[in-house]
Amino acid sequence: MVDGASVSGRNLVWELRKLGFDITVCTTDLGWPRSLIRTNREDCCIFHAHFSHILEIAPGLIAFFFRKMRCFDVVHFRGLYSLSTIIGAFFARRFGKPYIISPVGDRIPSWKERRAVSNGWIKYIYSRFLICSALTGAARIECASEMERDQILVQFTKPGPKVGVIPNGIDIAPYVRPAARTILETKLGIKPGTTPFLYLGRLSKEKALEFLFAAWEKVIRQRNDSVLVLAGGNEINKEYIELLQGLVRSSWFSNSVLFPGSVSGELKNALLQYSCCLLLPSYRESFGNVVLEALASGTPVLASEGTPWKCLPANGLGHCLPWDADIWAKAMIEQGDRWKLGLGERTLTGLHWVIENFSWEHVAARYAAVYRQAAQLSPNSPAN
Repeated sequence: MVDGASVSGRNLVWELRKLGFDITVCTTDLGWPRSLIRTNREDCCIFHAHFSHILEIAPGLIAFFFRKMRCFDVVHFRGLYSLSTIIGAFFARRFGKPYIISPVGDRIPSWKERRAVSNGWIKYIYSRFLICSALTGAARIECASEMERDQILVQFTKPGPKVGVIPNGIDIAPYVRPAARTILETKLGIKPGTTPFLYLGRLSKEKALEFLFAAWEKVIRQRNDSVLVLAGGNEINKEYIELLQGLVRSSWFSNSVLFPGSVSGELKNALLQYSCCLLLPSYRESFGNVVLEALASGTPVLASEGTPWKCLPANGLGHCLPWDADIWAKAMIEQGDRWKLGLGERTLTGLHWVIENFSWEHVAARYAAVYRQAAQLSPNSPAN
């Protein structure tokens, strides 16, 4: 809906339409709510999803595939753990239509990982019996990062399709628009002189937020003028948010941690622009659009080794750290000190790097080439 995978999907569609592609969007209301559609379009078909967010069982969408799959030159499935992807891939193979799959962050857990991943049992069963078949039949799999590609390749027990890497893109404009610092004070009570540290994303177990608390306890002992903002939600597992809030309430540093919920608009921009750094301690992250948002806003990033952002130090954009609370605390304190000394002012370095590597113009052009190549596999379709 408003997470990185969904936003990047919508932006990709709009950018490809600018390039002249005739695209029909078929989705469930869990992934593309009507409130987020710019205009009412006949080429955007939304179906109600039943029973489970993770499965997204939508009989109407499945019926649509049966009736309309023959009409498409190329089919692009985004996401793995959806019954619509599995059945859609089946119909595409039946009707001889080439299809592309983008995992968009859906992890394929191993037997050992199944308890550490949200809905791990469901995902393991899906991957073991259904997903590998869908992936093997794809004309191409496009991953968001090399880390995601390597994980997909490990899953194949049979010769698979070509697996490539096309990163998510970002619309730069919202993040270069200056936001007022006073927004943080009026909406979150963060007074001038306070140093904010920002986590922005889904509040879930694989994001290593409990580990982050261990590092934060060390930080706040030395920098009691700081605040940790955990911005995000989790509609699927609200109990985990309650667990995190309980851990904070029972700690001695409870006054230094804020849970503003999901943020957007001016508040999100203000947090990105006026935080001393973005924190991404995830145990596993296939991409992380929020990293691009922070860098475009001029804010450095501290990410974990479980993310695909090992390039940060080499480009002077932050650090990639192991899960050691002492190491994280030291890096956070140093970043906070730089901020206090005025060395953490917004920089254009990250913005220029994001524009050169992740603008939608470049990303959409790469997808356009993949679509045209896949279309050539269909005997009845033009390469457009």
